[in-house]
Amino acid sequence: MATKVGVVDYGAGNLLNVVNALKYCGAHVYIITNPEQVIHADKIILPGVGAFQDGMNVLREKNLIEPIIDYIATERPYLGICLGMQFLFEASHEFGVTAGLDVIKGEVIAIPSTTSTGTIRRVPHVGWASIESANDKENNNCRILNGITGEDSFYFVHSFMCVPKNSSVISSITEYMGLPIVASISYKNVYGTQFHPEKSGESGLKVLKNFLQL
Repeated sequence: MATKVGVVDYGAGNLLNVVNALKYCGAHVYIITNPEQVIHADKIILPGVGAFQDGMNVLREKNLIEPIIDYIATERPYLGICLGMQFLFEASHEFGVTAGLDVIKGEVIAIPSTTSTGTIRRVPHVGWASIESANDKENNNCRILNGITGEDSFYFVHSFMCVPKNSSVISSITEYMGLPIVASISYKNVYGTQFHPEKSGESGLKVLKNFLQL
């Protein structure tokens, strides 16, 4: 039986791309638009583009915040993509301070617009980049990165970055104009990618297939 994956719909523009990529990987996908649909998923993905505050407001309006937190507590696999990963933290500083899901301790801050030497750093960070495991070359700390090497590239587009309080949740990093940026996280049954696997070709499909095999 195909894995039943619920994809949370809160108006994120990349929803269709995520759904199509999951279907290509063999998953049975359905869209979550109300609290009752959360409980039926074998796995949940929270995709995301846009502003943190707007996204959290929609989740709140749809009464999805508590069901999502309760789902995560069941220890079933959960993946947040880009803004969806940022939602997992305590708060974001985008357009003021907005509370997140508080699943992982830490905050989301703006990518600095200048480097340590005063060079202008282009923001948002847009483009393809490789990632490096934060703990070991085999990525044993994060099962969704199984088989990912320095030869794989992923597509990033973001202006804010995650800063966990505990570095042990960081499963990979990428470097942007001299700045280390958290590229993915792994904490118990919770995973997150700052990059967009659904827009990252074969490398991204490997990540999604790994998630489906959890």
